[in-house]
Amino acid sequence: MKVLKIASYLSLGWLLLAVYPLHAFNGKYAIKIGNHYIDRLTFDWLYSHWIPNKEIDKTRFSEELVDNRLIYQYTLETQPQLLKLSEVDYSLSWHINRQIINFCHSQFPQNILSSEDENPSRKFTLPQLKKLVGNFKLTSRLGYVLSDEQKHSLDKVILLPLDKYKRFSLLTLFNNLNIQDKQRLFEGDHQIISREIGFQISYKKYCKNKSESELSMAKAIFKSLHFRNVLRDHYGISLNQHGNNDSLRTFKKQVTSKDIEDFYNAHRESFKFKQKVKYAAWEFSSRRLSETFKDQLDNGQVEKKTQWHLKNNEWLNNLAFSLPVNKVSEPILSPVKTWTLVSVVDVKYDYYPLESETVRYIASLEIAKKHARKRYEFLLRKLKKQIRITINV
Repeated sequence: MKVLKIASYLSLGWLLLAVYPLHAFNGKYAIKIGNHYIDRLTFDWLYSHWIPNKEIDKTRFSEELVDNRLIYQYTLETQPQLLKLSEVDYSLSWHINRQIINFCHSQFPQNILSSEDENPSRKFTLPQLKKLVGNFKLTSRLGYVLSDEQKHSLDKVILLPLDKYKRFSLLTLFNNLNIQDKQRLFEGDHQIISREIGFQISYKKYCKNKSESELSMAKAIFKSLHFRNVLRDHYGISLNQHGNNDSLRTFKKQVTSKDIEDFYNAHRESFKFKQKVKYAAWEFSSRRLSETFKDQLDNGQVEKKTQWHLKNNEWLNNLAFSLPVNKVSEPILSPVKTWTLVSVVDVKYDYYPLESETVRYIASLEIAKKHARKRYEFLLRKLKKQIRITINV
């Protein structure tokens, strides 16, 4: 068990996590923040879906989960416009809801395809379903947009009563689908309806077994994960559009000539480039001939006649500059339709001068990233002062 004492910038309700008695943390919950919990079932599912190749272990993932949640809530309170702008032309709420529904279905799987009584989709014949849905056009970058008449028609078809006040209509189902599944629905695919009804039954059962605050917790965690890259870009922790974001631009303006010089002297090897390459090249009318000759080259049966070349816009030179030393390339079809072999035998390196634009750009960006990282870590420490966090994964 790993215990982190963390200072909170917020009230206990700030994290929107489920509240349980302190003794409930004995094995059932993976993360505890004050009196708020992330249950182990949710955590394990998140880990398996977000880190499928296990590039990081569960402890590191749990720490990132806490960090994401803190930064997301801080940004939501201080810069809500940032989160709204990131949703332009991208249905974030749809993706979050699908993640939650998929999670619920994994815990309470429902298969209603074999049951005549429980499968409302069986009352639709293919012509009836097509008539209900009607014609459509791809009128949005987000997918298919229904007319008001189509919406009204689909909303009248109730597939599943969720509770006293909510219902799962064919319109709700349509809005839950991605573009490919909407296409299948338009083509009269009954299995789409059956699958979505099964998902809704799973979701309904999940809600019955969880408190409202625990459901809010799940949504909050999914949101913070979906916003992770947006927030990391915003705070300059990762690069977006070559570092073209407000945080890095601000820090880059503060970089001095002395900062760049110090960085250059400390990282001079980073500014090394290939000045010349010494290579030999051969051209053939067919791939077969080039492959035969390559075998002879690999076996040392052919003498290589080489010379030095500077990089320029010629196709052959650019190719040579991209190849490793002492290895014959595979046959490559040139722009003039000849099969080409290239063998680089030596490289001469040089360094970009301190005054060059390349040095200024790279050094300024790296220095800005370092400052951004320091500010980000300082902010996290500020948000982690008084809340006790326990990680038990």
